Amino acid sequence: MLTTGPEQKLTTADLDALLEQQRAHRRVDHRTRVQVISLRADQADTRPDVRTGWTEDVSSTGAKLLICGPLAADTFWIRIPESNRRNEFIECRVKWRDESGLRLSNENCRCGVEFQRVLSREEFDEVLASGALDRETSDQPSSPEETAS
Repeated sequence: MLTTGPEQKLTTADLDALLEQQRAHRRVDHRTRVQVISLRADQADTRPDVRTGWTEDVSSTGAKLLICGPLAADTFWIRIPESNRRNEFIECRVKWRDESGLRLSNENCRCGVEFQRVLSREEFDEVLASGALDRETSDQPSSPEETAS
């Protein structure tokens, strides 16, 4: 355990160590390009909204993402185009958004997400066709570790 006194200062490394102890799942710094896919707010347009994003760090249950443009949806999917599992879609639920007041360049959005389930291309197409999320199954997290290959 780290302690501080009047003559001892807490360093950034100390803070990182404290935060890592608080996490249930270890995060790994990893930057890769992802597609961020969400349903449009107005259901009149059935085409999904697709944006580019990047992972900043990843754990077995979630990730920190940097997404091009504003993000309105609280639930969306990510797809990793360069992966050999590019036909799988990871449903994500936003846990936090960068609310620091500091504007990211180009109106980008930084957020932390929790993985909910992994969908095959067919399952994903069914969700898009229905125009809504299946709340019953989206509350049952699946193991995203299978997508980390």
